[in-house]
Amino acid sequence: MFMESFATRMILGFFKRPAISFMAYLIIVALFSFTPRGEGIVLLLYLICPWLALLILLLNFPFFCAAFRNFKMAEVKKKNHAVEHGTILLLRAKYEPAARIGGSAESSGFRVWGVKKERHLRRALEDFRSELSNGRAREVISGACGSQIVTAQGFGLAILTASWIAIVLIEPSMLTSGIMLAANVFLYYLLRGKVGVAFQERFFLSTEFTDFRVHSITKVKKIPYIEKGTVHFVKTSFQ
Repeated sequence: MFMESFATRMILGFFKRPAISFMAYLIIVALFSFTPRGEGIVLLLYLICPWLALLILLLNFPFFCAAFRNFKMAEVKKKNHAVEHGTILLLRAKYEPAARIGGSAESSGFRVWGVKKERHLRRALEDFRSELSNGRAREVISGACGSQIVTAQGFGLAILTASWIAIVLIEPSMLTSGIMLAANVFLYYLLRGKVGVAFQERFFLSTEFTDFRVHSITKVKKIPYIEKGTVHFVKTSFQ
């Protein structure tokens, strides 16, 4: 039981720090690209590197799926995502600044965990409704959004894989290979930064509503290892 719990925590820790797997994959590709082509070394690289890379890609398969699925997010889920962001940002700013609060959007509402007092959640929701009426909805953009990180990871690994295939097929100079890999790193961090924020606003959130209604706030069972503290589900509808 202990080993199972430990393994689960290790895997979830891996997913919570996606940059680690991206850098590990980058190192494998760099080793393959820059190592002198001696007979013994080439054999070792061809035997070990592809299998290590395959392992990393398999572990990151959920990122690939989520990255492309995010671009097909239903409009109502985008709206709930915006309400979730706005509510959490207000909770952190006004009511529970020391709490570790997270959330996830669904089509019928959103989950929020880590809130210590339900009345704070209700006040934050009312505050967000008030801000909507004042045209301040753009404050829902968050640089720490999980969808943004997942998308950067999925596309970053996809582009890095394409670069590796190109390096194998074309066999460019070390300088050209270095420029290609540096471009991969630059693009990855752009997607996690300002470009990712733009993607978030365009594809993952929608503020095309003037008001929303909270039908209920209920305590629900938390998802082990992911959600912490008390978990509330906020059921919503939009006008």
